[in-house]
Amino acid sequence: MMYKFLNHNLSSYHNPNFYYQMPTFKDGKWVPSEWITEKDCLESDEACGKGLHLMKILNPKYGIYTGNCFEAEGKDLLGEDNDKARFKSIRLIRPVSKDEIFVPYANLRYADLRYADLSDADLSNANLSSANLRYADLSNANLSSANLRYANLRYADLSNANLSNANLRYADLSSADLSSADLSNANLRYADLSNADLSSADLSSARNINNSFNLEESYWNKFTQIDAEFKKLLKKDRFLE
Repeated sequence: MMYKFLNHNLSSYHNPNFYYQMPTFKDGKWVPSEWITEKDCLESDEACGKGLHLMKILNPKYGIYTGNCFEAEGKDLLGEDNDKARFKSIRLIRPVSKDEIFVPYANLRYADLRYADLSDADLSNANLSSANLRYADLSNANLSSANLRYANLRYADLSNANLSNANLRYADLSSADLSSADLSNANLRYADLSNADLSSADLSSARNINNSFNLEESYWNKFTQIDAEFKKLLKKDRFLE
């Protein structure tokens, strides 16, 4: 099974003038689109190069996720690697919903999820290391035990999210909304918390918070739960009524 991620208008990530045809829903089932062929393909066994590409994994790592993902098939294989394959012709089989992509234990390493609506998603134990989640809506999401090492969570909405036991080492949480988030036992070593909203967040037993960056620049309130030795690092001028 292979997959194709596309722009909002069904155009290619790398060639916005190249469009794909939508499969049709008829008599209670999806009917595949017509085959689309690239006539001027690079004749090599490399996975990258001119041709039509499909992903082997459900991971939008080569272009921003827009919500347009399809199960697809190809013919006349040109080249492949562990992530993707390159064909002369492909067709789209059916849409793939976000509930099929964003699941527990999902491999979303390096995924481009900027601005994605992942509210209420269950991504427990998912690998989101080095993912770009800038401005993503992760409110009420379950990210418990998720690997968010080096993830870009700048300006992300993580309000009410479950981040317990999450690996946030080196994560960029600057200006993120972490209000009422559960960060208990999360690893915050080298995480950037500048201008993060920690109001009503639970950071009790958060690990390595003493090695996080810019904790003193985060916002907090009287309901922020944090071990006493670190609470003294929070500044009064960042207190939210």
